[in-house]
Amino acid sequence: MQRRAKWTGFWWGLVWIFFLCIADLALARSDFAVSIARDGTLVGGSGDGDGWHYYSGSDAYVMWFSNGTYDPAVSVRFDTYLQIRILDATKQMSVDVSFGWTTPAWTSTGKSTPPLPSDTGGSINSTFIQQESLYADGWIILGEGSTIEPHQLVSVPYNPQWVCIIVKGKNLNLLGFFDEYTGTSGGNEGGEDEGGVQLGACCNQQTGECYIAGTCVNPYIWLGAGTTCSDCKIETRLWDFGDAPAPYPTLLSKNGARHTVKAGIYLGQNLSRDADGKPSSGADGDDYDDGVVFTSALVPGQSATIQVSASVNGVLSAWLDLNRDGDWADPGEQVIIDQPITRGNSTISFNIPTTTTKGVTFARFRFSTVGGLSYDGLAQDGEVEDYRIEITSGSSGGGGGTTPTPGTYGPQPPTYGYYPKWSQPARQVGQALQGWAESSLYQTGPILADDWQDKDGRPVVGIRWWGCFANWIQTSPPTVVPTAFHIAIWTDAMGSGFPASMVWEATCTDWAWAFAGYAQDPRGLGIGNSVFEMTFILSQDKWFYPSTITGSRYWVSISAIYAGQTNIQYPWGILTRQKAFGGAAMRIQTIGSGTAGQAGQWPPTIGSLFINGLPVTYPVQTPWDLSFELISTRSGWGGGSGISGSGDVNGDGKVDTTDMAALINILLGAELFK
Repeated sequence: MQRRAKWTGFWWGLVWIFFLCIADLALARSDFAVSIARDGTLVGGSGDGDGWHYYSGSDAYVMWFSNGTYDPAVSVRFDTYLQIRILDATKQMSVDVSFGWTTPAWTSTGKSTPPLPSDTGGSINSTFIQQESLYADGWIILGEGSTIEPHQLVSVPYNPQWVCIIVKGKNLNLLGFFDEYTGTSGGNEGGEDEGGVQLGACCNQQTGECYIAGTCVNPYIWLGAGTTCSDCKIETRLWDFGDAPAPYPTLLSKNGARHTVKAGIYLGQNLSRDADGKPSSGADGDDYDDGVVFTSALVPGQSATIQVSASVNGVLSAWLDLNRDGDWADPGEQVIIDQPITRGNSTISFNIPTTTTKGVTFARFRFSTVGGLSYDGLAQDGEVEDYRIEITSGSSGGGGGTTPTPGTYGPQPPTYGYYPKWSQPARQVGQALQGWAESSLYQTGPILADDWQDKDGRPVVGIRWWGCFANWIQTSPPTVVPTAFHIAIWTDAMGSGFPASMVWEATCTDWAWAFAGYAQDPRGLGIGNSVFEMTFILSQDKWFYPSTITGSRYWVSISAIYAGQTNIQYPWGILTRQKAFGGAAMRIQTIGSGTAGQAGQWPPTIGSLFINGLPVTYPVQTPWDLSFELISTRSGWGGGSGISGSGDVNGDGKVDTTDMAALINILLGAELFK
């Protein structure tokens, strides 16, 4: 049965307008788009071909494009470009896309139409249809807004009567186009095509890959009319370097670890292209050190666990400076030796020797397809990633954070007001508070979390947050409110844009509320729900003490608990705000317990690992944060280190009038204690 295509909406329309605007740059550009649901049914599609046909015997959707008269004396090349997105980012996606063309046997049938399902028995068979794979992958998770963008050149030794795009898969959006270039059967020299267009080499100077065309697609660079692929040279100074600080071997002058950039071989989401290393005190000079997540604490005498994400199969080696002497050359400091890993996520464990020195140190990870690497020197492909880590003595995990041992509480003075430790409150625009309410429910999920940074070592003694009740516009809360709020702090996954593991939690049943105004939804819904500011102060035995590493990043999650209540008429949600720090807030949807990468039982508790979630964005890929403020003791009490020398008193990453107000508050409090 043939399944009809239909237009998929405004978003696809905007994308097609873009492609139409650039279509004239190509010699013969053909566009296509298709969406396939999780059950394999066609959601919709469009394109320059004859519509999407379903071949039930191959479980594939095919769009055919007329390619003129069959000519065995003329070779043709098709430059294909795909953009693949996930349809439902909470589920897995499978995708298999090929470029196809009719055989001389089909032309000999004398039909003026392509080989439709009725002609082939519903299957894509090699008698009438040849094909070449453009991209294929099994069941994978792709984040919302993320794309896979393969680009491939397909050569056909004759000019076929028809060409096609063949799509198999589930839960995907596919957008793409292809350009056709004609030539002789030799097919590799520059010159002119049959239309008089000047041809030359399209060169990828990062990989050495090349093809001949009149226009090129990024990252290919046109070398000029008449050039050939022999003119395409790799830019030898395009490497991926590390970013560990001196005296570690990072710079080229120190034979620093470096990897020749090869397309598609890296850890995490991508890799940098550098002329030299980027030494930095926090090993954070590289924007793409995102392939390794520490999922356990690093404790002498215990096993540590990491989760590694790789783009292809390869081998991984790792070094830890166990004695903190500024090198990885001592016996036992290579903790992972040529460990084979597969494409996707892998969990690896290694031992931390009992003689390891506690404190801040540095780790280096090197990934390649060959292996046999040292902590310095050149590798032919892959990536190097450096990390600032902490060898600890205990159970807090990832970056630490503790509560004091019972009976060890020190005296605390009256606070005479709140002293912000981290402040990103609801953002006022005109007479309204900009943002919308994101549902955050502890029992069922998802729960909302946002990142923050410890700048002064003071404990977290309370929290203030802003939220709304759906469709509620009164100045006091509705009758049915959450029975409690769950507040938790998570470690950060080493700057990867998501939390790692929960290290602290508290249940809040006695919060105080105040009407704060009305929300103005930037998505076009106008001024709407009432916004309430809520505050919760912790007992001293529940305070959260950050790691001793000043500058550590954490996440805080805030979620409502409706114990024994269902069908809530006005459910609570936390108010968003424009980005204030770090990446986007995260909807935590899947957690693990114990073993990285394996789903655990909901709801999360201390020790739970972040597995999967969706960032809060509007529009797509524009990050939004949550509205909250962490409260601490007066600067200099409770383990604090005094007023920040930078002038950033309230810890919000900016020096402004709010810091002046906080400073006055602190000074007035200090005056009262004289």
